[in-house]
Amino acid sequence: MFAKDLRDHDDTPVEDEVVVLHGLNWSDYQRQLELRGDRSVPRFAYLEGAVEITTPSRPHQSLKSRIGCLVEACLLEKGIEFSTYGSWTREKKEAERLTVQLLNEDRYLQAATSAALPGIDLVQLCSYLDRPTTSQAIREYRAALAQNNP
Repeated sequence: MFAKDLRDHDDTPVEDEVVVLHGLNWSDYQRQLELRGDRSVPRFAYLEGAVEITTPSRPHQSLKSRIGCLVEACLLEKGIEFSTYGSWTREKKEAERLTVQLLNEDRYLQAATSAALPGIDLVQLCSYLDRPTTSQAIREYRAALAQNNP
């Protein structure tokens, strides 16, 4: 029976639900944020007259949380003080990938390393995102970090 369940399991990724409203101005966007209130979902983004309303999927939320936990594990292992923050509203739609961006005068440029998180290896961090549970990912990542920093 277990083999049948695995064979019949639908592992098609669940997509975020996205609606885009065109022809709106900044005050329309601000009004939508007021109507939503203090809730974190749905998420709103405004860019050049378009308001994107997104309800993140469970896989999206899981991956976001796992990345956050792994970054926290790295900071704890290195003795770096930090504070966590939840979601906040962005004004631009950003690509769904993990990159380091550094502010250079008036614009952001992609960089290989982070000034705010010195020594973090994003390739190494991302290699732990496929673990079956967040706790397993953290344990294995912390063990690898401890080996690199005796």
